[in-house]
Amino acid sequence: MCKDTINVFELLEKFPTEKAVRMWFENQPWNGTPICPHCGFDNTHRMTRDNGEYIRCRDCDKRFTVRVGTIMHRSHIGFCKWLFTMYIIVTARKGISSLQLSKELGNRQASAWFLMHRIQAACEDGDQLLQNVVEIDETYCWTKPLRREGAAPSDKTQPGQAGTKKVRFFEKRLYLYDYKSVFPLF
Repeated sequence: MCKDTINVFELLEKFPTEKAVRMWFENQPWNGTPICPHCGFDNTHRMTRDNGEYIRCRDCDKRFTVRVGTIMHRSHIGFCKWLFTMYIIVTARKGISSLQLSKELGNRQASAWFLMHRIQAACEDGDQLLQNVVEIDETYCWTKPLRREGAAPSDKTQPGQAGTKKVRFFEKRLYLYDYKSVFPLF
């Protein structure tokens, strides 16, 4: 049996601290050598204050972190919560609401909504055309016929009866997440 994902306990074993998660996020784009997002040079050094999160470029003399230019840019949410949210979104079979995610993270619902939308935007493929068979479901919805105030009832509905109008519509199901594109570690 092939194991596709890791469980929560394995995630906590691999990333026990905020620093371990930050180092993993730094190794993904840079492979150990930080590159300045402002000028593109790799002549950088880690600043000792702020727990070593900030890196200073020696060429353009600007400070940056691994968050700059990513979905975590200008976010004060910790790296552990970002990683855990990515894990939950990828492994949730039927999806997860922002309200439920806020309870899992201990954040406000607005922060959970922000995290979810940033991660979902990063998972999108853009304007890529669908290649395989698309599952389409059909259903019928009914509505009451609209009537202006003071107008006589139409001949389709009798007083005391609710008229129905059947409308056929199609829903296209798209799956935005692919755990291998979000987590190359898994």
